[in-house]
Amino acid sequence: MLQTSHFSRFNRILVTSSTNPHLNLAQELDLLHKPKSDEKILYLWRNDPVVVIGKHQNPYKECNLPFMKEKNILLARRPTGGGAVYQDLGNTCWTFLAPKLEIKENTQVLLSALTSLGIDAKQTGRNDIEFDGKKISGAAFRNLQYRTIHHGTMLMNVDMNTLTKALTVDHSKLKAKGVDSVRSRVLNLIEISPNITHEKFCDALIESFQKSYGKCPVEFIDKDRMLSEPNVALKYKQFSSKHWLFNKSSKAEINFSKRFPFGLFDVIIKVSEGESPLCSVHSDCLSNDVVEKFEDYVNEFLESQGNVSFFQSTFLQSLNSQEDKMMAMQLIQWIKPLLGQWI
Repeated sequence: MLQTSHFSRFNRILVTSSTNPHLNLAQELDLLHKPKSDEKILYLWRNDPVVVIGKHQNPYKECNLPFMKEKNILLARRPTGGGAVYQDLGNTCWTFLAPKLEIKENTQVLLSALTSLGIDAKQTGRNDIEFDGKKISGAAFRNLQYRTIHHGTMLMNVDMNTLTKALTVDHSKLKAKGVDSVRSRVLNLIEISPNITHEKFCDALIESFQKSYGKCPVEFIDKDRMLSEPNVALKYKQFSSKHWLFNKSSKAEINFSKRFPFGLFDVIIKVSEGESPLCSVHSDCLSNDVVEKFEDYVNEFLESQGNVSFFQSTFLQSLNSQEDKMMAMQLIQWIKPLLGQWI
């Protein structure tokens, strides 16, 4: 990274080695809420694979949660608005903080950095930067009384296949209400400049920032230093909590259906933050015992968050006939892996 001299006392540049999205968001929020000052701050960071949703969005509507669980992709919720985005280590996050909102000036800093790397991009609208009609950077902004934030992402070498799958919800199984994200055509910078890296872009952006706003120190911070700040540690705990990630707006109905030789089974699970998931089973099966006790089994599965061995044996033992037990085993074999995607 670049080193500088002749520092401006008003400006700062922070580059973190942390790739934890909850911690990085906590650090960003702490910078936003610092005491009143004239300083301009550039904060550079990137995240492990994560889907970041807006403050008021419903993760069940925006994300493919089963796919994310399978691939160990995190969920994060920012404290500001906007849509859902997928990020990984092929994505650079940039944040400008200042007493006054300077979107035009900050965007020019970004464009100048790209130009220095041989990339002739342009601003479109108020929030985006495009190359050849495809989005390479998106942004959002927020005003507080004493400080503003203008932040966004720059696509370096994001896994587009994973991006598509993580943000594609199977609507045949799920009904959810919430604020939709707007999907855009996107492009990785590596397709324009094969030698581009996170580090090269950060160096270019730092140089461009200093040309525009004056020389200033570059501070390299890691996870331990970030967590040593009480406010950052507190926000990190909040941003990584299930209550924050699945807030009161997170409601959904998950539906599984299958026809067996003994009848059609339609399983509907209602999910709402602060409440245990609730299952109802609808079927034309002639055995009322199987239908009713299967519903009990699924609800107990959900209540226990996947501790199923005890409930499975209880379900089977509660049935009297061998025929009912055989039906129950087929139902268990069908529903267990499906429920496991969501638990």
